[in-house]
Amino acid sequence: QHLEFGANPFLQQMDHPLLVSIPHIEGLKELVCVNCSNLESLPHIESLLKLDCSRCPKVVSIPAYKNLTELICNYCTGVTSIPIIDSLKCLSCSYCFSLTTIPVIKDLKGLYCSNCPSLPNVSSITDLSQVYCRALLTNSQSVNQPCVLGTVTH
Repeated sequence: QHLEFGANPFLQQMDHPLLVSIPHIEGLKELVCVNCSNLESLPHIESLLKLDCSRCPKVVSIPAYKNLTELICNYCTGVTSIPIIDSLKCLSCSYCFSLTTIPVIKDLKGLYCSNCPSLPNVSSITDLSQVYCRALLTNSQSVNQPCVLGTVTH
């Protein structure tokens, strides 16, 4: 139910250049595939609840996983948009330089994004319990949304 590539602290700084794709694994709940510089696509797995694909620069799209509650895609420089995932509760997308849109997601409670220069603002996202948008605060200060500033742990 859990599959990791590069999440081990010993392997965290290593690149996994041979991993280009991940096979479909039925019943998988959590997928962690960080530092996979040649990973081009992510499998569409309906059972997935958590996905961390940080530091995978060749990934350009994230599938619309229907049960996903946590998405971490920091440093995914090729990703231009986040799909609408109604079940998503927490989204971390810092340093996604090509990211231009984050959709309105009804139950999203935590948004962590900084250094996303192509993302204009988060003014359409108003019902968040935690927001960390260092690079975006000047664009969205008129929005009445709670803000919790801190460091992104991923």
